Amino acid sequence: MARFGMTDLVRFLVGHQFEYLRKSGPDALRTTLDDSGAAGRHRFVEAVTNSFVRETSAGLAHSREVVGPLKNRFKMGIVSNFYGNLDRVLVECRLDKLISAVADSSKIGVFKPELGIFNDAIRQLRIAPGQIAMIGDSLAKDCAPAHRLGMSSVWLCDEGARESAKDWARDADRTIQSIDELAELEW
Repeated sequence: MARFGMTDLVRFLVGHQFEYLRKSGPDALRTTLDDSGAAGRHRFVEAVTNSFVRETSAGLAHSREVVGPLKNRFKMGIVSNFYGNLDRVLVECRLDKLISAVADSSKIGVFKPELGIFNDAIRQLRIAPGQIAMIGDSLAKDCAPAHRLGMSSVWLCDEGARESAKDWARDADRTIQSIDELAELEW
């Protein structure tokens, strides 16, 4: 998968999910997928892939607008449980120039929440953990490991997730509900 761009990656993942559902999904769905034939399943995969890529591309364009100005103030990195092609996807999405460190789990063989993936990003950034803020959408996989390494953490969550999480304050120094709030944070 290391050679895949975003569209090929999504198509691959969606295709495999449809095949899983065709074999192991609910009876009605298995029947629908079987009755649609290979051409019909291909159309389903393409429809889901195109919709996902379109929505994701719009979100990434917005992220570039928000994160772009922060590049002048901060070194930024990405720590992700990904497929070995994150660097390629970042180039395709025009985010690569904003990022100083990329820790792609499949490339380094260490997956969140293991501390090694965070240590890889810290090494690339060449910044002390106490001067780094981890911004993530998972308390367990992003915020808690960041705290264990001495980083600050910002939990990106919606109000419902925050209300349902127990002891969230232990692992998150701050919470935001939208990436738009990054520019407003007092660092």
